[in-house]
Order: sequence, then C-alpha cells, then structure tokens
Amino acid sequence: MVGTATRATVVHKDFEQFYGHHVDEVYRYLRVRSSAELAEELTAEVFVSAFKTWSVDEHLQTGWLITVARRRLIDEWRRQARSRDRQQHLAIVTPTESAASDSETETRMLVMEVLDSLPPLQRQALLLCYLDDLSVAAVAVILNRSYRAVESLLARARRNFARLYAATSDDEEVELHLVPQLLCDQSR
Repeated sequence: MVGTATRATVVHKDFEQFYGHHVDEVYRYLRVRSSAELAEELTAEVFVSAFKTWSVDEHLQTGWLITVARRRLIDEWRRQARSRDRQQHLAIVTPTESAASDSETETRMLVMEVLDSLPPLQRQALLLCYLDDLSVAAVAVILNRSYRAVESLLARARRNFARLYAATSDDEEVELHLVPQLLCDQSR
C-alpha cells in the first residue's frame, strides 16, 4: 500500500515536470492557429490526454503532444464548420458577408503559412509581441536575450514577414507598419 502511494506521488511529480517543460510549446503551437481562449482550452485537453497515457507510457515526446494538439484543433475546426453550415441553412447570408468571411479566412491561412516559413526565433518573437501582446522587455526575458537584441530580432522578423507575405499574396508590397495589424487580426 505504501509503495503504491509513493509510486503515485513520483508519477505526479514526473508529470508536473513534463507539463512545465512542454506546456508553453503546445500553447504557442495552438495560439498561432486559434484564439487565446481556444488555445488554452485545447492545451488543457492535450495534457489531460497526456496524463491518461502517462501511466502507460512515461516517455511521451513533444511530437506526440503536437500531434494530439493538431488533431484536437482540426476536430474543433470541423465542429465550427458544421455549426456554420447549420447556421447558413437557417439564415440567409448576403453575398458581401460571405465574401468578407472568405477573404478573412484566406488572409488568416496566408498569415499562418508565412509565420510557419519564418525562422523559429523570429516567429516566436512576433507571436509573443503581437499575439500575446507582450512588451519587448518581456519578450527579451522569455527568449533570454537583451532588449536591443530583441528589438533587432523583431525588426528582422517584421521585414521577413512583409517580404514573404507580399511574395505569397496578391499584394506587391506590404508596408512594414501593417505587419502588426496582420498578426493581431489573427487573434480574433
């Protein structure tokens, strides 16, 4: 009986350490692709699944977590699409509303594609600054960089984002001051 209680305590401590090590990475993956509220909810679901699996296989990897996160997100997108389909059957949608919705979806997908093509550190800095609304000083602490290094990193990231966005969209050039707007619009 004592051995079982000790084993459970060790399992919980191991899992707490595992959770602390991976929760930010899973949340950031989901946050780039969804709202903050949905990212938080799905992150919790991912770690509930991980905890259920933990007693069977204590060697879970980041890839497994991201796979579960991606599948949960896809399930949520499907649920939302079914809900939208039902609403469209019940209500008349004007062509301009539908076109605006399609345009927003297209822009969101393009922004996600461009973010995925950025170097990881630049992507992380942009996401922390614009989606998580953190100051440059806070981003510097998280990335373990100096304030000036993060300012420089963000400048390069904005330039690269604008260049890549313009190359993959119909826009010939994206003004640098519009990059935060494009990123912030993705959090809605």
